[in-house]
Amino acid sequence: MSYSCPTLPYRTALVHDWMPVIGGAERVLAEMIACCPQADVFTVFDFLNATDRSELLGCARDRKRPQ
Repeated sequence: MSYSCPTLPYRTALVHDWMPVIGGAERVLAEMIACCPQADVFTVFDFLNATDRSELLGCARDRKRPQ
């Protein structure tokens, strides 16, 4: 089963409560980012270091989802 974010005439946002470390919830967020790479990501608390944040956002956006 594949998922894709439809192209819409308005912005898409993904909202995550907090990112203390790369764990299960952050891996789910990465999958959501991979499905909607154009989405803006918002979080209330972001405790990730720059390397982890870059890896989470960059790898997820670079990943190609099956169509």
